[in-house]
Amino acid sequence: MLRFLAARAIPGVECVTGVAYQRTVGVGEHRGWLSVSPVANRNLLAVDLATELAPALPSILVRLRNLFDLDARPDVIAGHLALDPLLARSVERQPGLRVPGAFDSFELGMRAILGQQVSVRGASTLAGRVAQRFGERSRRRWLA
Repeated sequence: MLRFLAARAIPGVECVTGVAYQRTVGVGEHRGWLSVSPVANRNLLAVDLATELAPALPSILVRLRNLFDLDARPDVIAGHLALDPLLARSVERQPGLRVPGAFDSFELGMRAILGQQVSVRGASTLAGRVAQRFGERSRRRWLA
């Protein structure tokens, strides 16, 4: 999942460092940053976010559930896909795979439009330019 997100990270908005996904966030009037990383030896994700985003936490958690496909039931999916002789070995080798989603529906639409005629990298570059031109500057420095 992180490799997928890293390859598509919008410069100045998102980045993946080590085992953490980081991004700037704007929900309503609330602005800030967040970081999501796995909890060692647990099937959990830890979310660290700016205190300014606390009032928007319910909305942010829904968006993160969509982004990381946390409502999927990998056990049910694997059980179904394992019935197919062509997929059974893949499911066994890589259990629990999830489908990356999107944090924001507008971002998803922009990515789809920008990615129609260029490579994934090119679309990320163009999205970064859109964010730089029309977005709000973040005070957080870790974003590339």
